[in-house]
Amino acid sequence: MASVSWTVGGLQDFRSVIQRRAFRGNPLRLRDELTRSISQIEQFPLAGRVVPEYSLIELREVIVGRHRLIYRVTEDQARIYAIIDGSRDLRRRLGPDHLENP
Repeated sequence: MASVSWTVGGLQDFRSVIQRRAFRGNPLRLRDELTRSISQIEQFPLAGRVVPEYSLIELREVIVGRHRLIYRVTEDQARIYAIIDGSRDLRRRLGPDHLENP
């Protein structure tokens, strides 16, 4: 079990994704799906797949609809770094070594 925390960017992404969804449909459904995924991360932090762009064992992702929830696992914590649309370039969004140097 891991405690979940957010980076400023991750929290901004969460709010932004929900706000954008409000213009296209039901934001509560996406919020609930993201919240469920975060609860699963809390229970099983290593269940997400390793993010292929970075190939770091501690950097994981969970797919929620068309979004990628990116987080880093440490001993007893999962820190959410980003929630991005799956069609976006993660390295362009976060930079080549943003997550490689915590």
